[in-house]
Amino acid sequence: YVFLSIRIRGADSNKAVKYPDFAKFHACVFWPWDVMMLLFDELYSMEMPLLVPEKRWMVHLMKHALLHTEVNWWHVRYPVRGGLPIPPEPPFPLPFQPWIGPSDGVRSAAYWYELTDFAQFPAITYFQSLPDMIKQTKSLDIPNIRFQMRTFNKASYVESLAFYRRAALELVSAVVPS
Repeated sequence: YVFLSIRIRGADSNKAVKYPDFAKFHACVFWPWDVMMLLFDELYSMEMPLLVPEKRWMVHLMKHALLHTEVNWWHVRYPVRGGLPIPPEPPFPLPFQPWIGPSDGVRSAAYWYELTDFAQFPAITYFQSLPDMIKQTKSLDIPNIRFQMRTFNKASYVESLAFYRRAALELVSAVVPS
């Protein structure tokens, strides 16, 4: 096991890892600390098998960090820095505001966590505890996981390309008033 970006006495866990080095690993245990994490998407695009704490565990850790620390989960942290538009009437159309404050419950955090790539992408392995994580790292079906990731990546690419082509066509064909 190699641990990155955590404090371990006597170990350099903040060293930079290049993509070819990441590709040599069997799998990656990914511990999200915000709702949008580019590294997660990059590893997924590399078809790196990913293990993530199960939703129940993540939601409680997320809520704890938001209430009791000043770090992590910046995109859903309340109060939001800068100006935000006042929600229109009728009230905000989603069940929860897009930031989580002290009066918000676990259901609010669970709602927003469920919309993350960690919860939405297929072929992610979830663990319930640290012993479960170790057990699962030893029994991953790597070829099948990579196949599922590759299939999802290809479908996402096709959908994204079609979307941006339509958007570009709409922008180019828009009539500019003189």
